[in-house]
Amino acid sequence: MHKWLKYTLVFAAWLSATAVSIAQTVVRLEKEGNVFVAPCKVNGLKLKLFLDTGADVVTLSALEAAFMIKNGYLSIKDILGEQYYQTASGDIEEGTKVILRKIEIGGVVMTNVKATIIHSMDAPLLMGQSALSQLGKITIDYKNNTLTIGGNPGNSTPVKT
Repeated sequence: MHKWLKYTLVFAAWLSATAVSIAQTVVRLEKEGNVFVAPCKVNGLKLKLFLDTGADVVTLSALEAAFMIKNGYLSIKDILGEQYYQTASGDIEEGTKVILRKIEIGGVVMTNVKATIIHSMDAPLLMGQSALSQLGKITIDYKNNTLTIGGNPGNSTPVKT
């Protein structure tokens, strides 16, 4: 093999690996009260997702779940059964464990995400650590109201709305 071809292949491999490692998605966040909300799709349904770095799991309200079941966004086979979870105040509550087949945030897709239906009508769709950790590196820019998924936050990427 010619020396230049070897160097070209090594450079191409490095460039490919670098491009993957710095790829990122920037999502514009809305601020509602003291929390950030990201536009998302859950099983194709447009919703608002509350980011909660202190929560363990993904949660949704009984109202959202009922709407999703009624309109075909969630099926009976996605329901895994009852489970108990701990609230932020330390109380133990009963909920229903489900699988959300697809959560999309700014074009980034997570599949088969375990979530808990909170037996309350006003609980928000909340994204906790179990899902946030699937995104890999994330950066929340509080000044500019953006969520950067992956890559290096110093790189510029168009903001998705």
